[in-house]
Amino acid sequence: MFRLSLRSRSSLLHRLGFCGLRRASENVPLRRCTVEKVDQCVVVRLVSENKENRVNPEFLDAFHKALDQVESYEDAVSMVTTSEGKHFSLGLELELLAGSSYSEFMKYMSDVQDLFRRLFTFPLVTVAAVNGHIYAAGALLGLCHDHIIMNNSKGFFCLPEVNLRLNFPVGWTEILKYVQILW
Repeated sequence: MFRLSLRSRSSLLHRLGFCGLRRASENVPLRRCTVEKVDQCVVVRLVSENKENRVNPEFLDAFHKALDQVESYEDAVSMVTTSEGKHFSLGLELELLAGSSYSEFMKYMSDVQDLFRRLFTFPLVTVAAVNGHIYAAGALLGLCHDHIIMNNSKGFFCLPEVNLRLNFPVGWTEILKYVQILW
């Protein structure tokens, strides 16, 4: 089991103790995410037709709407993000970047940064329950959660930018500095 933690595990277990395993009381479909409330825990499930959950404008919009929905639950104490299929998220939509102008690229990267900032500072305890491959900006998305839990026999955690010696945006670098790796 691969586990990364940003907050104390005992604090998470204490807060997640409120999450029951009963059937969801509400299920709100969004275009790329579903939001499901179970007692005081909210599950955000990433859903895409190709199951890659690429971080593109549609994904960003859907995730922000999902976070708005989560924040609307006054009794919620935790949020779990997971996905369907064999990919949690494979990162940025590179085909979109290839055909974009400099100003479109900068807007896109700013929008990605805004989502990461919002998730990193989210007012509830957040857990990324990674069910498969998690790459590049998708990995950063997972790391923006307070905890990330992954079965390493079910997928790969990869930051190809490191091997390619690419520079991360400043905010992404700060996220990586903050992470504590526990084995």
